[in-house]
Amino acid sequence: KEGEETVKERGSGSINPYTGNKEYFHPIPAAMFGLSLYQGYQSTKMGRESAGTQKGLVDEQLSQLDKTKFDLQGAKQGREQVASAEFDQGLQSLSVKTGMDKEDITEGFKDTMNKSGLKTAAGAEQSKSKMWSRVESAFGQGQESLFGQLGAKMGDIEGWYEGEQSRIKSERQKLQSEKRLLTQQEDQKFLGLV
Repeated sequence: KEGEETVKERGSGSINPYTGNKEYFHPIPAAMFGLSLYQGYQSTKMGRESAGTQKGLVDEQLSQLDKTKFDLQGAKQGREQVASAEFDQGLQSLSVKTGMDKEDITEGFKDTMNKSGLKTAAGAEQSKSKMWSRVESAFGQGQESLFGQLGAKMGDIEGWYEGEQSRIKSERQKLQSEKRLLTQQEDQKFLGLV
């Protein structure tokens, strides 16, 4: 009853065309509705701005990922050069100890390399790390262990490289999905209008 009296005091009456009774409208709910619309609009606007900022950060991360991928090849080549230098040093030492030429020592190794398919692996599906593992297992003890060590080191390098490439690819896919979602949020409209 108190509510009806309050509405009658503050509202303005009109006649309902269907019932013939007086109607009263309270001005406060209209103001609250307008405030709610304004707050909804501001919230949507802030969400779009936030999505735009986050999208910029994702773009920076994608750019950094491209740089990492580019640097990865150089890091791989550096590791391979170290392994090759260690191999050459060991080969030189073995040559001195045995009195054999380095070329004679490496002849069997070249055969194994050709049989492993490593020389023709540029476009092959099989990973290079697996082929280097075959080289490692082909050489066992004694003089040949030098070649086995090279196979192990090169296999480790290839395994590391393949793992890093896979990690970068996965991270790129995650960031691109996040960017698509942020683009949708950035384009979101309040009540489909603004």
